[in-house]
Amino acid sequence: MVPDQGKKWVFESINASWRGHKCRVKQKHYYAHETDEKRWENRPKTVSDSQFKDLLEYWNCSLIEKEAKINKGNRGSLDDMHTMGPKSYAMLRHKLQQEDPDKQEPSQEKVYKESRKRNPEKTYLTNNEKSISNIAKMDALQSVEHGEDGNTKDHYSEVIQDPVRKNRVRLYGRGVTKTDLKKKDTNSGFIFPQEFLQSMETQLVQKLAPSVASVILSQIQAANPGVELVIPDFSIGTKPKDASRDQHPTSDTNEQASNGPQLLDCEERLGEIPEDLGSNRAGQPLVN
Repeated sequence: MVPDQGKKWVFESINASWRGHKCRVKQKHYYAHETDEKRWENRPKTVSDSQFKDLLEYWNCSLIEKEAKINKGNRGSLDDMHTMGPKSYAMLRHKLQQEDPDKQEPSQEKVYKESRKRNPEKTYLTNNEKSISNIAKMDALQSVEHGEDGNTKDHYSEVIQDPVRKNRVRLYGRGVTKTDLKKKDTNSGFIFPQEFLQSMETQLVQKLAPSVASVILSQIQAANPGVELVIPDFSIGTKPKDASRDQHPTSDTNEQASNGPQLLDCEERLGEIPEDLGSNRAGQPLVN
């Protein structure tokens, strides 16, 4: 179901989620307690006893402890971290684009400044001296240029050096490459005809509506064995009209007469449904 263009992003997102999950488990169930006895008493319910025992042995290994300290030190040395938390750059870009009066794509400079904002009431593990310095340089360049010709440019590339990994694209999020940005504004030229879309929509409604109605009826009858519901057949308005029905107007009258008692009986029986079923009508799922 995932197109080839999105497979890389999916795999990288799964990998990052798995790493984050392992980090949270170790932080909550290992570092939070001083002894293995306390850790065992507060072991996570989502991890089996045998697996958590293996984890304790793994975390207590001297080589693993040394590696963890090195990784923690490297993490702490980062001096230009974003402060968006779980929010992605794609979400931030979409938000800034929607706030723009002309719905223009935000500049790298604007994305950088927004992603480095800090809440004075929160405590952060990393310092932001590098971010403050970079933002000050961008503002200085912008003020000088604005005074010269009244135009503003994106000064991000003038302040932030290019990454060592040339295939990496900053401030766009995981999985985005330079090739993706080049293809972003290109149009494939393939457009589905409106008639085709309407035909597909009609076919989907014709196939799905009876099954959905059947499921709802079965759930209502299962909850109320004494209630018998009869829903007459319905047709989609886009179906072609049968000319033979116009030649025999009495047939419509006969059909209405035959369907009339069923509809009336259905309305009467719907009124007999107990009040506790009303919670299902309020939005709760019928399926237990």
